[in-house]
Amino acid sequence: YSGEAIDGFLSGDALQFVVSAGEPSYFLLVSIDDAGEVVSYFPTEGAESFFLNGQSRWSMPFSLVLDGSERPETFLGILSKEPLSIAHVKKRISNDQKGGVQAISDLASVGDLTIVNVKRKTSRP
Repeated sequence: YSGEAIDGFLSGDALQFVVSAGEPSYFLLVSIDDAGEVVSYFPTEGAESFFLNGQSRWSMPFSLVLDGSERPETFLGILSKEPLSIAHVKKRISNDQKGGVQAISDLASVGDLTIVNVKRKTSRP
């Protein structure tokens, strides 16, 4: 999935991320909320992106459970041929003058992006 917003998630819903790399790559997952706050979710340890050995499908070892915020959030899965510094990616997004989600397009130069926009609802219909 890449691009369009996904509507209808509630607080407590779990998101599972699956990556298809096809060749040896490095992966990291960050999110940006509409206030421009950047949070790193994976890898959970270390300072650089996680090495994937080229397996066709790889699932993150845990799901992300959405918090109680009603604000939209954008998750960025970044695949690259070289390891990326998580701090550098976070800083690059945070310091971009466009701010927050608008800064995403600048990251295309560091790797392949998969973007998932999550819009929350307060209740199910």
